[in-house]
Amino acid sequence: MLRRLQLTAWIVTFMASYSPALYATETMILGGGINVYSPPYRWFDKCDGHLTGSVAHLIDKVLTQLEIDYQYTPSAPFKPEILAQFDQQMLAGNIDGRATNDIKPIPGIIYSKAPISSIKISAFYSTQTHTISTMDELKNLKGSALSLSLKKSRFSPVQNFLQRNELPFELISTQEEAIKAIQSGKIDYVMALRYSELLLSKKYFKRYDIEEPVQNFYFAMSTNSPFADRMEEIDREMQLANTSGLVDFLEQRYLLQWFAENDRDCTESTAKTTESIKLSRQ
Repeated sequence: MLRRLQLTAWIVTFMASYSPALYATETMILGGGINVYSPPYRWFDKCDGHLTGSVAHLIDKVLTQLEIDYQYTPSAPFKPEILAQFDQQMLAGNIDGRATNDIKPIPGIIYSKAPISSIKISAFYSTQTHTISTMDELKNLKGSALSLSLKKSRFSPVQNFLQRNELPFELISTQEEAIKAIQSGKIDYVMALRYSELLLSKKYFKRYDIEEPVQNFYFAMSTNSPFADRMEEIDREMQLANTSGLVDFLEQRYLLQWFAENDRDCTESTAKTTESIKLSRQ
């Protein structure tokens, strides 16, 4: 009888101290990043405001595979200083992780060894000229880069590559202008993202691919995050996505999706970004 009373008292004490929150599944909070269009890597769907693109798809696939629930914070308008604020939010524990192209590691933040995406570029040149097969040939040609504002930017991976390799270039505002400039002989080639609209202009262009990526995106996480011990698993899945060819496949797929989206009519009157956005699973 005494043992039964003791057991009953233990159960009552346990149930009184039980808190569902302590046993609830935690949600990984990811930084929503900056609200800029960077297809095929990431952009916001013009109709429903959802984050989409190859980077968002890969993160969704990896975290879903590992049964990690996640949620994005609202995106922020682009300002150079906003990028540092994301890291501060991670260190302060406001967000668990984010996709980043930071080059310099920051104490308190761990990075995936495998990139979740890589920006690759190519020199597009006239089908009427001889084939370009080496970087040295570019040094003797008149190059260009696309810039809608016709202003040089230190945030442009294409411009940075051209300057770093001492390749002469001028800025051209649009693809159409680039085609005209190449046809008229004003320039010899345009250096642009490999997965861009220029891929659809095969009747105008041949392509010389730059082998090394000009920029890599990684998955970063705060060491204080409750998910920090899952980073090894996350990195393993991302390495598998790279070696299997999935990353390249997604970049090509989302480039085509972006082209299709430009011609799509939205049924909603306005396109809005929700405060809590999550990639729509395909």
